[in-house]
Amino acid sequence: MPVALSFVLAAALASGAYVGSVALLLAVALTQGLVVAGWYHAVGAPGAGGGMLVCTAAAGCGDLLLFRDDARPLGPVTGVLGLTMVGVLLHQLARSPRDEVTASMAATAALASFVVLVSFFLAALQTRHGETRHGADMVAVVAAAVAAARLADLAALMVPLPDLARVSLALPLAAVAGLTAGAATEGRPGAGLLMGLVAGVAVAAGAAFAGRLPHPNLLTSGALPVALAGPVAYALGRVVLG
Repeated sequence: MPVALSFVLAAALASGAYVGSVALLLAVALTQGLVVAGWYHAVGAPGAGGGMLVCTAAAGCGDLLLFRDDARPLGPVTGVLGLTMVGVLLHQLARSPRDEVTASMAATAALASFVVLVSFFLAALQTRHGETRHGADMVAVVAAAVAAARLADLAALMVPLPDLARVSLALPLAAVAGLTAGAATEGRPGAGLLMGLVAGVAVAAGAAFAGRLPHPNLLTSGALPVALAGPVAYALGRVVLG
C-alpha cells in the first residue's frame, strides 16, 4: 500500500505539472498533507496537535510564496523555515504538559523541513527562461524515477530482499525510468538518466528512513520518499534541463 500511494502521488505531480501551476499546487499540498498526517504517529513524539499546525502553516506559506514567485526559491524557503523554528519554540512554550521537549521539537523541525522540500516541485515548474513546459518535463522525469524506484519495494514484498539489494535494484530502475522520460519529453536521455539516478537515491533514502521510524505507517512510508525528490526536480532539473 505505501508503494501504491507513492505511485498515485508521483502520477498526480507529473500530471499536475502539465495541467498547470494550480493543479501542481494541489498535488504538492496533497503530498504535504499526507506527510503531516502520518508523521507524529510514525515517530511517537508528543505535541502532535500544535506541531501539525506549525508545519501545515510552513507548508502553506512555502507553497504560496513559490507559487507566486519562484525565480529565487531559496530566499523565501529559508525565510519560511526560519519563522517555522520560531513557531516550534512558541509551540513548546504553550504546550502542557511540557514533557519530552527535545523529542517534540526535533520531530516538528524535521517535519517542517520535509514538507517544505515538497514545495520545490512548484519551483521546478519555472525554468530560468520562464518556459513552464520544460519545468513540467523536470517534474515528470523525477516523478517517473520515483515510481520506478518504488518498484524495488514492491519486489521486496514478493521476494524478501536485504536493504542493500533493494537499493541496488531501486537505483537502476530509477535511472532507466529517468532516461526514458528524459528522451520522451526533452529528447535528452543523458540528462534524464542523471536526474533519475539522483531521484532514485533520494527515494531509496526516504523509504529506508520511513521504514526505520518507531511506528511506520501508510502515509509516511508512501509520501515521504516522494517529498525528498522535490529538490531533485528543481535543483538538478534546472542544471541539466533548465
